[in-house]
Amino acid sequence: MSKRSITKPRSRLANPCVVEYLGPKFSEKGTMTDLSVDGMKILGTGSVHAGMRLEIRLSVGESTPPIQIPCAHVRWTRNQEFGVKFGPMEPSVLARLHDLLLVYQGSPT
Repeated sequence: MSKRSITKPRSRLANPCVVEYLGPKFSEKGTMTDLSVDGMKILGTGSVHAGMRLEIRLSVGESTPPIQIPCAHVRWTRNQEFGVKFGPMEPSVLARLHDLLLVYQGSPT
């Protein structure tokens, strides 16, 4: 069975979240448009390339601290869109991502 045929919980976001992505010598802002338990799609403003390692700060609300993902690897790019796969993260960060995914899955798209 191929990896693509395995269904993972994911959500295309009706109300996309602001995301800040940081590389070794830059900090850019973009919009998260798709989320899964192990990655996300971002519409960004800065130039990234496949294989690049980023840190991600995901803003989920004005009164909530951002979700900080210390390691994400750029898997693909297309114009200003790109996909990242998350690296290892603390259980508390993973729990916040799961909670966010559940909220968006419950929202009508």
